Amino acid sequence: MTIRNLILSGACALVLSTVASGAALAGFSGTFSGEYANLHASGGGSADSWGGDAQGMFGVAPAWSFEVDGGYHNLSASGASEDIWNVSGDAIWTGMKGRLAAQVGYSDTSGIGSLNATNYGLVGEWWAGPNFTLSGKGGGFSGSAGLNGYYVGGALTGYIHNDFALSGGIDYTSLNHGGSETDYTAEGEWLVSESTPISVFGGYTYSDISGFGGHLDTWFAGLRFYTDGPAPMSLSDRQHQGALLTTDSFGPAILKF
Repeated sequence: MTIRNLILSGACALVLSTVASGAALAGFSGTFSGEYANLHASGGGSADSWGGDAQGMFGVAPAWSFEVDGGYHNLSASGASEDIWNVSGDAIWTGMKGRLAAQVGYSDTSGIGSLNATNYGLVGEWWAGPNFTLSGKGGGFSGSAGLNGYYVGGALTGYIHNDFALSGGIDYTSLNHGGSETDYTAEGEWLVSESTPISVFGGYTYSDISGFGGHLDTWFAGLRFYTDGPAPMSLSDRQHQGALLTTDSFGPAILKF
């Protein structure tokens, strides 16, 4: 294991241990997610991905919170594999109708190739009503091999039922030296029981990659465990009061290969 991967492993382990031990702390909420995905390129070829993520959010002052996230995924195809790590931190302000966060994150891909990137930007949610949430994000990134660019995205989540959410989102990533990616994602999540805070989620992402040719189809499914607040609590309440989920990620496909 390289020094870089050792550092990232330690950072992700810290996130996991923090989330695991934080349930006893006042003002804490967190999630664990495990996910499988299948990726299929338009030019032929496919890959499988397994991994997980953890988020932990701590209340530090009235209306202010800090969140730390970490994750690891392994992407494998035709006997080759990539290890993908990510860590990030958010300073979050929460108001009556939504919240706004400043974020800094770091992602690292190693295996077939080697690439890393640091992203920085803003994340926001507006609770448009009891059954709808609008979210958005935007910022820039820079990394190894002269990698740099910007990203923007938005999503709409509708709660068909307090414990069932459907969301649709668009994310756009531009590389300053040519090439871009537009991701269209549809996702559903169902909280199995308000007294047992485990949800099932799944969805599909269509990635249109210009400058590199073709597109990518990604199907994904997984389980999520919520630790925010005492049971029972609905999915909509857990997502509004808990750690950022819908917009708190950076990792376009063009940075994974």
